[in-house]
Amino acid sequence: MTVVYRQAGVTELSLDLFLAGAGDHPAMVFFHGLGAATDQFWPQARAFRAQGYVTASVDYRIGPAFPGPVADAKAAVRWLRARSREYGIDPKRVTAVGGSFGGHLAAMLAATPGMWEEGENLDQDSTVGAVILLNPGLDLADAGPSVRPAVAEFVKAYLGGTPEEAPSTYRVASAFTYVKATLPPTLLLHGTDDQTVTYAQAVAYRDALKAAGGIVELFTAEGAGHAFFNHEPWLTRTLAAMQDFAKTYG
Repeated sequence: MTVVYRQAGVTELSLDLFLAGAGDHPAMVFFHGLGAATDQFWPQARAFRAQGYVTASVDYRIGPAFPGPVADAKAAVRWLRARSREYGIDPKRVTAVGGSFGGHLAAMLAATPGMWEEGENLDQDSTVGAVILLNPGLDLADAGPSVRPAVAEFVKAYLGGTPEEAPSTYRVASAFTYVKATLPPTLLLHGTDDQTVTYAQAVAYRDALKAAGGIVELFTAEGAGHAFFNHEPWLTRTLAAMQDFAKTYG
């Protein structure tokens, strides 16, 4: 079912909710990428629902500058926690999943507890116990020579300038800034031929988080491009990796 989780000005934000029946079930919250919609993660949401998770695929605002979309992501988690009894959710077991820009949102959600909390249900927290990131934007200043120019233009609009014009905003808005041992266990999944977000970002983030003492795994999709997880053979392979990770940390 589709329900509204936030009223942001005149905009109603909704999420698609897949319930698992009575009981206290772990929850998994999905954030789609730019140019996609909530149905991008329906296959994964349904697969995890079949394994006993309550899953939600969340829409968020694209237009507002940082930190607007991050605040939307946090509001979605708080909304679910506020209704944990109604929907059969164990509020202590919430995992965030995101692809591409949604991966940026999931990473920032996991890395910045207590920051940019806006809207309703402020008596709830937006923390998550684990995070799964599919070709995520982790260092927003890294455009790399292989990255499409449109990506840098979007990030420029999102952060109010180039990295040279707004260095502090790029720093605050990049998950790399918050790497530390206490971050939630993290699974990265990335294609080596990604020309929207460089594979090198995932490798560098894994290495930094591992060096800090955090729990992190990297699934490498050789020769795969951006949003590779939407299609076979990678849909099945990445879903299996996500399920294995969730068995331990979700």
